[in-house]
Amino acid sequence: MTRSVICVSHQAGAGGRELATAVAESLGYRYVDEEVMAHAAEIERVPVEELVDVERRKSFFSRLMIDFGRSGGAMYGAVGVPAELVTGLATPDRLRGASRAAIEDIASTGRVVIVSHAASHALVGDHVLRVLVVAPDDVRTARIEDAADEGHPAGSLAEHDAGRRDYLKRFYGISHESPEQYDLVVNTGRIAPAAFAPIVVDAAQL
Repeated sequence: MTRSVICVSHQAGAGGRELATAVAESLGYRYVDEEVMAHAAEIERVPVEELVDVERRKSFFSRLMIDFGRSGGAMYGAVGVPAELVTGLATPDRLRGASRAAIEDIASTGRVVIVSHAASHALVGDHVLRVLVVAPDDVRTARIEDAADEGHPAGSLAEHDAGRRDYLKRFYGISHESPEQYDLVVNTGRIAPAAFAPIVVDAAQL
């Protein structure tokens, strides 16, 4: 059978998007990344910018939510956080639900490669291939620095990895990510990410 949904999870700087793009082109599948958040925003009927902003500031909101009951919400006005985000969309359960619903809707169309957003943990079934892309720390650091020079989001390797761990734990209850949670793990430290596309394509057809 050919798996109709390929989920590509990746460490920062490991080249997951490059690999996913090559796989999508090879199979003639649709490539999906930021569309997940756009669809989630449509589900919640809010501007996509607000949803993306809430996702990126998840650690900030997590700290604030701890004190929400104590302050009665008054503290949020002082820091400029819109009340509707705190009481509704900004809660972890609400955001997780919107993201998961969006991933499931997109996957239901079939013939799609979904990058990031922990799609590998949101979807189950024999029609799904879960791929993890990794690389050594020094390689990832160099790639992140190169990307920052080209105008992409900057940040240290530690910051990127901490954000990924936080996302997996809060959204999916995963305290430790391991290879066993995926069907295929590739290391792009010495081999270009796109070069692994034929291997992923072959795995998708097993």
